[in-house]
Amino acid sequence: MAPHMPRAWTRRNLRAGSSFRDALMQVVMHSEHHRAQVAMRLRALGGTPPVTDYIVWVRDVRGRG
Repeated sequence: MAPHMPRAWTRRNLRAGSSFRDALMQVVMHSEHHRAQVAMRLRALGGTPPVTDYIVWVRDVRGRG
């Protein structure tokens, strides 16, 4: 069983408990959402967005190290 996060208020001011797994998934998905928004905006302005895949970043860092 996953550890549970402290209870927190939701946007609707209802008490809700979130598991650590749920909270971590929210962080990851929310971050991905914003990266996609930035990429779309860059394309709309005629630019080319950089690759934002984690695995690509890890390979680049290890290649430089």
